[in-house]
Amino acid sequence: MRFLQALCLVLIVPPPFEDIAKKVGLGDVGIRLAETVPVHAAIVVDVPVWNDVVIGAEDAVECLHGFDQLSPGARSDNLFNNLVHRWVLNAGCVAAAGRVRDVGGPEIPLLIARAFTLREGGQDGVVAVLLDHSDEFRPLHQAVARADAQLAKILEDPEFKEIVDSCINCKRCLTECPSGVDVPWLAIVGRHEYVDKKGESFTNRVLTDTRSLCSQGSMLAPIANFATSLAPIRWGLQKAIGLEAKRYLPQFRNQTLRKILKSRKQSTSSEEVVFFLGCYANYNDPEGEGLAVVDVLEQNGLKVVMPEFRCCGIARISAGAQHQIIDDIRFNINLLHEYASRGVPIIFSEPSCELAVKKEYPRIVDTAEARVVAEHCYDIHQYLMNLHKEGRLNTEFNRLDMSVGYHAPCHLKSVGVTREPIELMELIPGITVKPFSDKCCGMGGTYGLKANNYDLSMKIGKRLFEEVIAADVDQVVTGCGACGMQIFQGTARESCHPLKLLAKAYGKERIVA
Repeated sequence: MRFLQALCLVLIVPPPFEDIAKKVGLGDVGIRLAETVPVHAAIVVDVPVWNDVVIGAEDAVECLHGFDQLSPGARSDNLFNNLVHRWVLNAGCVAAAGRVRDVGGPEIPLLIARAFTLREGGQDGVVAVLLDHSDEFRPLHQAVARADAQLAKILEDPEFKEIVDSCINCKRCLTECPSGVDVPWLAIVGRHEYVDKKGESFTNRVLTDTRSLCSQGSMLAPIANFATSLAPIRWGLQKAIGLEAKRYLPQFRNQTLRKILKSRKQSTSSEEVVFFLGCYANYNDPEGEGLAVVDVLEQNGLKVVMPEFRCCGIARISAGAQHQIIDDIRFNINLLHEYASRGVPIIFSEPSCELAVKKEYPRIVDTAEARVVAEHCYDIHQYLMNLHKEGRLNTEFNRLDMSVGYHAPCHLKSVGVTREPIELMELIPGITVKPFSDKCCGMGGTYGLKANNYDLSMKIGKRLFEEVIAADVDQVVTGCGACGMQIFQGTARESCHPLKLLAKAYGKERIVA
């Protein structure tokens, strides 16, 4: 589906939309229902034109907007404005609430509307698109064109870019707010519009190219590790590429997980799983998180397959530069589809990688293959707990007498995983799991690496840092390498992946907690 340039209706009521359309007199307008689009769409019209041309009776307005509780005698334009403002505020509206409000008048909700429709692919729900270009509706389309021209100026405004860049794509507003409005995707679309017209900053081009940075750091390790430990080098990197000089950087490993596994005998099991190897597990923690995942899966009678993926690209997607990696996205989808089409599960130990493949890929390319792949994606903790529910998980664990403090990564929640890591660790005899409060660490992937974001990143994580420092636990645990970096930055406490503990409980003594 190409980018829609269309009039969208706010639908607070659920489908089927045809019934609502008939009640408000839109049945003959030529309504096209998009296949997969958001439940909460938005309106992009001048209020007077909308009222005069499309809406006649006030009861129709109430029906359309789902505001049956409002007084029938209320003015329709007030109903409209009340709905729009309420919708904007409920959405959190990263950019619109701060910038578009300055425009004034009926174009206030326009940014949200276009942000929802300016994309390839979509989300569950319904959008109505007016396709009638007859003279009767010409004023309506002219109103949309005027508003569209105003929006084009806003999308290229550096102030707009600054506002949407304040979203760190943690997805917490999406997982916590009941409105269902995908504010992080709005911010990503806004960035994409800006980047498409103005280009990427040098800092973004460098720091979001995760695979290249990691592969080069690994190739040059341990020299790269020594160099980045020196204050003058770090200061130089901040000046050259915008990398915060105070930021702790994880050590690169010359022996990546892929290299290690080349000399290791592979399981002969007939039951396969695909392990989507993330950059952190491969380049920074291969003997920890990386081998732990392989060991645990093999302990459960599974053959671990690791095709030569390309980087998931979550950093570039979050920066609005998904068009720069569209070939990589399609390559990954085609490669993974070969397994997903046969029912082979695709396992992730890094939640950000799963977020990219499961949630973002289908919206960017909108193909049946992408959706099939998404349906076969599993977080490693989720997958293992599913095995446990089926009575298939190997629970012959050694005893580990220790207490662990667990931090839940925001991106793990965004893919629907909450209690599984805790429940999995609690299967190990002797382990006591103390979950930290539900707080974002503030890292936001590459967001926290940048010098101009560092202070805010640390402020966001302050409450979590205080809780970690005060915690009386033997080990801090989190399922995200970036969260682990940030926790160390704020507390000087090392953390490990939950799968390390499972591997150790299975008797893999080289895996230390």
